[in-house]
Amino acid sequence: MKRLSILGSTGSIGVNTLHIVNQFPERFEVVSLSAGLNTHLLKQQILQFRPKIVSVLNKELSEALRRKLPNVSVEIVHGVEGLIRVATHQRSTRSSLPSWVRSVSSLPSPPSRPERPLLSPIKNLWSWQERL
Repeated sequence: MKRLSILGSTGSIGVNTLHIVNQFPERFEVVSLSAGLNTHLLKQQILQFRPKIVSVLNKELSEALRRKLPNVSVEIVHGVEGLIRVATHQRSTRSSLPSWVRSVSSLPSPPSRPERPLLSPIKNLWSWQERL
């Protein structure tokens, strides 16, 4: 079974990825999700796929989402640190990175020392952003 981290789960690529995951529940498990502002759709995804951790754009959105899901066991994080935690979740065997490449220009510089192997591609994306 593939354990997935879906970055940008409320965007078109993320939604389509989750549609495929839903068709093959014996092959995929969603362990983490990230979204920007669309907490309404993210809430639905959390209830359907039961990820361990989710990330949203900022603290206010994370607090609002927590209030909407008082009895759901999910860790809700925010910001760049939250995005990195979602992308590098220890139970994940795969991360869907392309869905957030278009928003990488809004991110600050990466941490100087990646803690997990997946951070190297993320760091490369930051380098890509700096060339724009």
